[in-house]
Amino acid sequence: EDAARCWGTKGSRLMLTSDTFNWWDSHTAIVADAPSPGVGKLPLLPMPEKKTAADETHGYPDFAVEVALLDRSLVIRGEKETTEGHEMIGGHLIVLHTPMVHQHLEGALLTNMGQQARLGRYPLHFHMSECVHGSTLAKNVIWKSNQRCIVIHGTHNVTIDSNVAYDTKGHCFILEDGGEWHNKFLYNLGAKTSSNVLIRPQETDNRPSTFWITNPSNQWIGNVAAGSAGPGFWFELKLRAPSSGLGINEGVNPKILALGAFDDNTAHSNNFRAGITTYESGYRAPPGTTWNNIK
Repeated sequence: EDAARCWGTKGSRLMLTSDTFNWWDSHTAIVADAPSPGVGKLPLLPMPEKKTAADETHGYPDFAVEVALLDRSLVIRGEKETTEGHEMIGGHLIVLHTPMVHQHLEGALLTNMGQQARLGRYPLHFHMSECVHGSTLAKNVIWKSNQRCIVIHGTHNVTIDSNVAYDTKGHCFILEDGGEWHNKFLYNLGAKTSSNVLIRPQETDNRPSTFWITNPSNQWIGNVAAGSAGPGFWFELKLRAPSSGLGINEGVNPKILALGAFDDNTAHSNNFRAGITTYESGYRAPPGTTWNNIK
C-alpha cells in the first residue's frame, strides 16, 4: 500500500527485475491508473507476469522480484549524438579534484549519460577528490547508461545510498583503482548490467559486474545485484595508478586488507550463476572476516 501511494501517479514508469536465471529478463511497465483507495494495488501496462508477492513465490517472499520507480522530477539527460560512430556518446557528470568539499546529489534521473570507450566519462563520477566526508549520492536513477554508473575514483568517505541503475553498460557501482577507502554503498539496486567495449585493454567491462570491488575496506550493505551479464558482486582486488600515488595508499595490497562490511546483500539472475566472486585476483581476507546474511 505504501508503494501504491508513492508510485500511483498515472504514467509513472516502473522496473521489475528478473524472476528467472536470465540476467536480461527484467522489464518496465507503466502505471495505467491511480490505485483505488485502500486497495494497495497498481494497474500496470503491460501487465507483468513477474512474481511480486509471497503468495506467488510459494510462501517465500525472498523470491519475489524487486520493483523500482524509474521516474524523478529532476532529469539530467545527455544530448543525443547523431554522428555515425558516436551514438554511445552521452553526457557525464564529474566531481573533479575537490578534497574536503561536501557534495550532494539526490533524486535525479540520469539518462543517456556516459561516453562509451572514453576514460573517465561516466554518469556520476568522483575523480581523485580524496577525502570528501559527508558527500552523498542518494535516490538517483541511472537508466540506459552508455558506460558504467556510479564511479568512485581516488576518493574516500562518499555515501552511495538507495540508487537504482537499470539497463546500463559495463561495470556499474564501482571503485575504480583500488585506492578508495571508507565509502558506503547502501541499499542500491542494479539490474540488466550488460557488457561493454573496453576503455583500454586492462579493463574487464566485457565481463561486467553490477558491483565491482577493487578495495574491500569499504562498506556494502543491503544492495541488490539483480541481473548482470557477469557476476553480481566481483571482488577483483587490485591497486593501480593514479590512486596508487596517493599517500594513503603507499605499500597497500588490497588482496589482504580488512573488509569494511559486506552485509545483507542479494544477488540473483546473474550470468555464469556467479552472484559473488573473488575470481581471478582472490582475497586473502584477515581471520574473522565474514559476509553476513548473503542471499
